[in-house]
Amino acid sequence: MPCVNDGALLFLQTMLARKAPPEKGGSRIAIISTYVWLLRNDKPANDKGRVMLIDARQQFEKEPKSYGNKCHRITDLHRAWIEERYTSGWAGGTTMSR
Repeated sequence: MPCVNDGALLFLQTMLARKAPPEKGGSRIAIISTYVWLLRNDKPANDKGRVMLIDARQQFEKEPKSYGNKCHRITDLHRAWIEERYTSGWAGGTTMSR
């Protein structure tokens, strides 16, 4: 269980509890915050129990104007970079671990 003041992890657990079961189409959850979590519960059997980490720390640009504490943004180009690594990583099998 996360600490009561860990709002991000509590939110993640809430989203996981509400996901659709694989037999009803499964779920994919993306949370864009400090980390980008891509979660799914309908992975092929050979990928079950595997986790992929993509280092996308440099995939942002500075906001032209600060919006409170938000000073970076992820553009479509950055999203495409992350998606390409996500797709090719599962296909290649080299960036995953158990």
